[in-house]
Amino acid sequence: LYMAEIFETVMAEAGLRPVFFRWDYNYHELPEDVGDDENGVRLLEQMIADNQFICLMQAWGGKREVMYTAFKALGESVEYVQVCDSDTVLDPCAMLELAWVLDTQQKCGAVGGDVQILNDGDSFISFLSSLRYWTAFNVERACQSYFGVVSCISGPLGMYRMKVVQEFLDLWSDQKFLGEVCTFGDDRHL
Repeated sequence: LYMAEIFETVMAEAGLRPVFFRWDYNYHELPEDVGDDENGVRLLEQMIADNQFICLMQAWGGKREVMYTAFKALGESVEYVQVCDSDTVLDPCAMLELAWVLDTQQKCGAVGGDVQILNDGDSFISFLSSLRYWTAFNVERACQSYFGVVSCISGPLGMYRMKVVQEFLDLWSDQKFLGEVCTFGDDRHL
């Protein structure tokens, strides 16, 4: 409920009416022999279609399940989806910069933003983390992008072209390693 309270506060401060949807399921845990009208799928998809902003609370399934629900429910009703972590602080122009790349480079399926650690002076660990992020974004991905591709769109800030995501959505969501469903590396695998 913590995230719902934040959503409600942010919407109220912006003068917008918050819309909430509590779903007792997720797409991978729907009850058998129950149609989409009874399990909430149609209502969820209708609420998303009818509202610009919605806070969806669903049965827990990890970050991959949350992303899958958003991607599946939105389908191709939007061109792009921006993803970030719950502790990400976005630059006011971040979304515009990411969308600009996708607008101007039609062959690009996704784009990642530059991520920095804000508390890099708080501890030795946060300092080392900031060095790792700097290297990842300013050396590794910069070198990869020279060839027009990167190996990972980072979870703290990325934007995906929905037309491309829809092509691979189920493969990504149902990915297995040694017969077990993957529950980590969501960003790297997408």
